Amino acid sequence: GDELLLVTPGGGGYGDPLDREPQLVLDDFIEELITADDAKDLYGVVIDAGRKTIDQKATTKLRAERKAA
Repeated sequence: GDELLLVTPGGGGYGDPLDREPQLVLDDFIEELITADDAKDLYGVVIDAGRKTIDQKATTKLRAERKAA
């Protein structure tokens, strides 16, 4: 009847976060797994939180700036 709970560090996935599909990032936001600020800071995806949409132009610009840095 004993139970064991094993908690490990987050599984951040593979590859550059800036290459993650923006729609998948939006899906995580909609499912409340991340905030709009997390999406921008971690994945370079700019989300209009009120409309629950991706700002494609701002996302493209932000990702290009980060990759150039």
